[in-house]
Amino acid sequence: MKKFSSYFFICCLISIILCISSEAEIQGLWEKYSLLPNETEKATVSHQYPGRIIGEWPEKPGRLYFANWPYRGKTYEIFFSHKRELGRGIYGIALFTRDIDRAITLQKFEKGAQGFHYSISQVVDWANAVLQSKLKFNTNEEFVLLYWLVEEKAITLVGGKWEPTGRIKHILGVTPGRKRSLKVNLNHERLHVIWDEDPAFREKYTDKWNKLTKVKREGILKDFKNYDQTNINQIIEEWAVRQNESDVSWK
Repeated sequence: MKKFSSYFFICCLISIILCISSEAEIQGLWEKYSLLPNETEKATVSHQYPGRIIGEWPEKPGRLYFANWPYRGKTYEIFFSHKRELGRGIYGIALFTRDIDRAITLQKFEKGAQGFHYSISQVVDWANAVLQSKLKFNTNEEFVLLYWLVEEKAITLVGGKWEPTGRIKHILGVTPGRKRSLKVNLNHERLHVIWDEDPAFREKYTDKWNKLTKVKREGILKDFKNYDQTNINQIIEEWAVRQNESDVSWK
């Protein structure tokens, strides 16, 4: 039954994305990205640690992957060994949510992206826009990402429309950078989840922001010059996350 469901899903989506790839290309991606370390497969089956570890690693990051932080069970985590796969997997979502400007090309994005966090509702909104032909997949990896979420039973088709199942609330991905370790990037993205889930965390740093002098606020805004300067809530969130990303120790 699982094989039939997967086949049905593939056939449905292939009809949507013929503009970017052939069925043979998609099957090749299946073979490349569906192989998981045994420890990750066991975690996926148990539903306690949803996600995947992708690529070749000098040392498998199992300790970080299995960290039992507060929202691990409702967060689908993907560890990428290379930036290219991460960037290609979420380029369309990043454009859709306006995390990046359309002037940023895929080639530039896949060289610089080191992490992402989206709520499952954001992913569903993007997937429905693609399903309704308002958008197109930019890469094959975007299609594979969607498949993973279906396989995980995080999203499902209901009446010709994608809907969240409620099992997963967040999706995040990380990769190590030249100047930032995998651990720091992972802390950063997990803290974004905590920002969404924990009112006390949001209130603490919103209150701190409101107590800053005008000069200090202007200095922080300059530090985040690549962000939308009119979206103060987003900048407060990034400021709060960045202050904590190096000090978090998950137990």
